[in-house]
Amino acid sequence: MSYFEYGITFIVSWWMILFFVLPFKTEVDETAEAHIYHGAPKFTYLKQKLWITTGIAVFMTFILAQLIKHDILSLWIPYHF
Repeated sequence: MSYFEYGITFIVSWWMILFFVLPFKTEVDETAEAHIYHGAPKFTYLKQKLWITTGIAVFMTFILAQLIKHDILSLWIPYHF
């Protein structure tokens, strides 16, 4: 894989993992005031979620790169005309 492919793999996996991690550890405030959206969480823990997402994305990119490097996984689909 080239560095460009590593970057694309990391970016795509990072966004997918972020949307998977975002709902964790959310507590909705039941006593919200009238001007506050009732579905908004008390604390977002966004910095922790971003670090967790980055760590998992780096790990997944490394695993995918190793699978492709050792010919266990191939992303190439040959065309037959």
